[in-house]
Amino acid sequence: MTHGCKIDEQDSAYFLTFTGVEWVNVIASDEYKIELCNSLNYCTDNKALEIYAYVIMNTHMHLLAASNKNNLSDIVRDFKKYTSSTIISSLEKENTNILNIFITTRLKLA
Repeated sequence: MTHGCKIDEQDSAYFLTFTGVEWVNVIASDEYKIELCNSLNYCTDNKALEIYAYVIMNTHMHLLAASNKNNLSDIVRDFKKYTSSTIISSLEKENTNILNIFITTRLKLA
């Protein structure tokens, strides 16, 4: 289920918030914070994402960003898809209970 607002003006700056399922404390680990930063760096280097400010907390991330060259909605979609799949892959290797919360929530929404 998607919540939030639609990006209507693709060349404007937006204040974006990204959260995990059920606000789980998934990005408390430095490993995941570094992954988020690497993904942001990739988007600035390869997708023309302009970052004005960001903050990463244990349960969510805020980002003030724009793109004058590419569609901001597409950049956000790609960022979320890549980072979520990377984090889920790491969680599978760790065999953590956090992954069970994701699965349970997904089954509730189905």
